[in-house]
Amino acid sequence: MDRYAVLRDIVICFPQCEIDFSYLTVSEKIISQVGKFLIYSRHECDVKIPHLDFVKKAFMLGTGNAIGQAIAFVFFVLLARWMSRDDYGEIRYIISLSSVLGTVALAGLPASMTRFLAYQKEKEEREKYFTNIMTLFFMTLMIMELIVIALFSNSLTITIVLMGFSVPVIYLGVIRGLMQYRKYSIFQALRNLIKLAFLFAIFYTIGVKKLPVLLIYSFAGWGAILILELVWPAGMRFTPSRISKDVMKRVIAFSIPVMGTTIAYSLFTGLPVLLTTYYKGYESAAVYSTAFTFTPIYGLVPTAILTMIMPKIASIRDKESRMQIFKSSVYLILMAGALLFIATVFFGKWGLNLLFHSKYDSSYMPLVILSFGTIFLSVRGAYSALWEGGGRPIISTYDGVGAVTVMAMLGPLIIPSMGANGAALAFTVGCITAVIISTYFFYKWKKGLISLK
Repeated sequence: MDRYAVLRDIVICFPQCEIDFSYLTVSEKIISQVGKFLIYSRHECDVKIPHLDFVKKAFMLGTGNAIGQAIAFVFFVLLARWMSRDDYGEIRYIISLSSVLGTVALAGLPASMTRFLAYQKEKEEREKYFTNIMTLFFMTLMIMELIVIALFSNSLTITIVLMGFSVPVIYLGVIRGLMQYRKYSIFQALRNLIKLAFLFAIFYTIGVKKLPVLLIYSFAGWGAILILELVWPAGMRFTPSRISKDVMKRVIAFSIPVMGTTIAYSLFTGLPVLLTTYYKGYESAAVYSTAFTFTPIYGLVPTAILTMIMPKIASIRDKESRMQIFKSSVYLILMAGALLFIATVFFGKWGLNLLFHSKYDSSYMPLVILSFGTIFLSVRGAYSALWEGGGRPIISTYDGVGAVTVMAMLGPLIIPSMGANGAALAFTVGCITAVIISTYFFYKWKKGLISLK
């Protein structure tokens, strides 16, 4: 049998055709899955592959994210170059701590906003959920701000970042739920462009200082929201008369496990910086943070895909369609991640020297370790999109808590001796743990032992 004819038929005819897979190597099976995701045509099997529009939107999101992440990358590279190691490490520490607190304040509401706006088809129902979720958001944010003021000595800087961090995140939940993906990608680029413009402004005027930098980082997203809503309104209105206890109960029931997931994720990404700062000081935290600055590059393809598949899965009910979207997404994520990992191994040190000269040579090994871990982190993101879109966010909580637990146990054992390398290794082991846990639940769902909504 012609193996390449078999591969062609699999790609074009989709899995409904009777095709022998035994002739294919692992790499050919991956290519066939990616091909099924990309092709939109009819062939001998007369099967239509309805993913072209999805891929176009993913490409558009990927382009917007690439531009936004490239600008954000430049922003942090310039900070690392223009500030001392201690000041840069302190800023990343404040951002990490505020992100964790902001995640608690958001209480899973951005994901709830996305899920319920995508699930509801009528505008009146959407506006009802929008109103109730925004009411809960304002309440939880104010409570967290008061807690920060009461507990932290540097509450001013934390409250600034907390307020600035939270509003754009809930806004992204709205436009993602409305599936306004062009607007989503424009927002990502515009927000980071505003950050970079103001960074240059203070560099040439008052100099790069901690408080102005935190103000820029925190509120650039607000400027992007203002511009976009003046030009391209989302069409959602806050209507106090639509506040409903029943709707709030449904939102809270969904949000509580999502909050657990997002808190776990925020701890997961922020804990290495906090532990490294505690055991080794701001300088070692800066070494790790510099390596971590590169990780958005590994998320360009996954972010574009994952932004779309959660509302997509929420809007359909068929198990096979959900499974096909999930599997195809994972194959694309794995291919992109593998290529970037190889590039990091061979060119990572050159990239660090190009950007920082010899200042952050020690960030190379943490960068290699993190680049491997982010592959698993992206796969875990695909699982989270499946569980949240399918109305079972508690599963994402399980894998997130498992990942944080493993990292919290491993980090204090290896960071005191390994420093930034230990932080990166703990992060990677946590990522692998999360994927193992979610794979277990995926197997149960596939076998019909658990169900999605």
